Amino acid sequence: NTALCNMVGYLEEELLQMTVFDVKAPEQDHSSFNRTKESEEGLAVQVQLQKKDGTVFTSEVVGKIIEFGGKKQVLGTIRDISEQVKAEEQIRTLSLAIEQSPVSVLITDIDANIEYVNSAFENVTGYSAEEVIGLNPRLLNSGNNPSDHYKKLWGAISNGKPWKGEFQNRKKNGEVFWEYAHFAPVVDDSGSIRHYLAVKEDITLRKQQEDKILHQAHFDALTDLPNRFLALDRLSQLLNEAQRDEGIVAVLFLDLDDFKKINDSLGHETGDKLLIEAAARLRNVVRSGDTVGRLGGDEFIVLLGGITDTTDAHLTAENLLNRFRDAFSIDGRELILTVSIGIALFPGDGNSASELLRNADSAMYHSKQLGRNTYSYFTETMNRDVSRRLALEEQMHGALSRGEFSVVYQPQIDISNGNIMGTEALLRWFNPAIGQVSPYEFIPVAEQTGLIVQLGQFVLTEVLNATTQWQKSHNPDFRMAVNLSPRQFRDPGLVEFIEDALHQSGVAADSLELEVTEGVLMSGHAYIIDALETLSVLGVSIAMDDFGTGYSSLSYLQNYPFHTLKIDKSFIAGLSRNTADRNLVNAIVAMAHGLNLKVVAEGVETEEQFRFLKDLGCDYAQGYLFSKPVSVDGINELLKKGLTADQPGLDLVNSTS
Repeated sequence: NTALCNMVGYLEEELLQMTVFDVKAPEQDHSSFNRTKESEEGLAVQVQLQKKDGTVFTSEVVGKIIEFGGKKQVLGTIRDISEQVKAEEQIRTLSLAIEQSPVSVLITDIDANIEYVNSAFENVTGYSAEEVIGLNPRLLNSGNNPSDHYKKLWGAISNGKPWKGEFQNRKKNGEVFWEYAHFAPVVDDSGSIRHYLAVKEDITLRKQQEDKILHQAHFDALTDLPNRFLALDRLSQLLNEAQRDEGIVAVLFLDLDDFKKINDSLGHETGDKLLIEAAARLRNVVRSGDTVGRLGGDEFIVLLGGITDTTDAHLTAENLLNRFRDAFSIDGRELILTVSIGIALFPGDGNSASELLRNADSAMYHSKQLGRNTYSYFTETMNRDVSRRLALEEQMHGALSRGEFSVVYQPQIDISNGNIMGTEALLRWFNPAIGQVSPYEFIPVAEQTGLIVQLGQFVLTEVLNATTQWQKSHNPDFRMAVNLSPRQFRDPGLVEFIEDALHQSGVAADSLELEVTEGVLMSGHAYIIDALETLSVLGVSIAMDDFGTGYSSLSYLQNYPFHTLKIDKSFIAGLSRNTADRNLVNAIVAMAHGLNLKVVAEGVETEEQFRFLKDLGCDYAQGYLFSKPVSVDGINELLKKGLTADQPGLDLVNSTS
């Protein structure tokens, strides 16, 4: 008919000269047609036909045997189903894509009853499609989602708008998981909503990673305590609440005493274990609502909010100190660790988190000065001390290269003849911005910053140059005493530098005396013992400075290679008025001589003190009775003219007691 002519592009006359197989596409195998249906109308097959112009299209051919003209004929109808096949293929592809999609897909009717779920939904939730069809998606609700989530969701999609958000849902086995879901209405050609579609992605792993990153940003990796950032943020919140309620906030700054010795002697692994145990003790002391944080290293912070009396901080500090009195058991070792605490209170000691932390730090530093293992409240005096210390640190940087440090020398007198037999070298610092700075101030700062190593090398170089001059011009046996600090012993190049300096100056090793205090020896570090023994073998004299002010002086004299003992000036000052001091000095001199040690008395200021020391047989003396510390030129002048009228000299030496 005409429809077939139009379909294939041939004229009727042409088709009547052809067979049906002449319009079959070349690739269509006529022995294997795709049967589409079989009914009374006949057998229907899907056939690829080819138009006259070569275009191939899909058709459905229905053939039926009929009687026509007394003969059996085939009546065939042909329908172009290309668009139908294309649509079915698209649907099939879409269906496969949804079914094989890695994200969950859920379709409901307009009453929110589930009509379809894909395999990903089944895999994620643990529910099969058969179990959920006809049910409401609320069966996944974990109860952990904000109620307004669902209000916003249904408010949007019921009005034809999409909505997306995160949900914490629950699987069939009870496990809670996170999903990111995109909801949208499905509308027909008339704009009516026929279904609702939900496409959901399991984001549990991502949420866990986000939580982990957030935790790492706010909590200390070793102790799991809030870090500095989070602790200060919580402190700011406490201050806001206290301002509103007119309350008090206490900031306790804690520093573990001598923790560095643990790391140096037992290793950082032991130190880390100790920090973890210390953090646990801190947590166990404070209230559940209080914050314990780690600021870094061995520094911790405790925040007390909602307190009405300053005694609350006092009680907490005492509880913390008491908790640290018990030994720590680490890898079979019993370790004693104390803590120094500084306390600052809001509103009296500061209005901001940074100011309170700084002032609590000042108070903690004061606790260290008091002997550690105690607590102190902040005062303005402490703040001035800390400001002064910061100024010293700032100005000390570069001071040596600017030539601000100098060495002065205090003569040491041979009591037997009144001659200057040597000097003690003393470091001085004058800074244009802050003036003359006492060694009692700048030496601890130099120790802490490590500058003491460079300063020590500077002093030794200056001293040996001066000694060379005095040995040539005055006395070849002229001696020089130089102090060594604890920090200098931690310098692995200390002994080598001293040996090289002696060699370059030409000064004999036995002309140099190095003074150490009992504080240097108390740590018991092997490198200190090794350094002292090596120096002694070189011929350098070792002197114990400030004898009698420590705790284990006698054992040190037995165990270390000392040559000289220096009696602290505090005992010399009491000779004229205190029998106990006289008896003690007498015993020290007798003991030192019994151990073949020379004795130097420091701080001799009166003739009465000098006579008493001479009668005891003390070897050497130094102090203001003879001379204050002076420059190289000052020593040269003293050596030229001998002791002046202000210094007793031979008249005093030769007089009788």
